[in-house]
Amino acid sequence: MRLGTFVDNARRRADSLSADRRAELDALGMRS
Repeated sequence: MRLGTFVDNARRRADSLSADRRAELDALGMRS
């Protein structure tokens, strides 16, 4: 899987993730 696809999918799933996971993605700069 290409990284761009992974990032896009992660952003789309973010609403259904736990608060902890969402915070991890925020820390990595993967959410806008």
